[in-house]
Amino acid sequence: MTHTRSDIPTTSQPLPPRQRSWLVTLLSQRSVQVILLAWLVANALLVVLSQDKLPFDRPALGGISVAEQVSPPTSRWSRSSC
Repeated sequence: MTHTRSDIPTTSQPLPPRQRSWLVTLLSQRSVQVILLAWLVANALLVVLSQDKLPFDRPALGGISVAEQVSPPTSRWSRSSC
């Protein structure tokens, strides 16, 4: 059974659509999705094909594996770069 209240005014205009955040709008773009996927695949291939060696000298990162070097930054990296 549906009840209607006559004391609540009704509007003839629909409510405005909710705005999406800029990040959701950006991530919904097909080109951004393709680039992110390509970046992930390239990083995965780098880890697999490098055999834990990179073709250039980075003495500051000498004791760190290739997988750790290409993984997303952590607080340890952000503190050391300041």
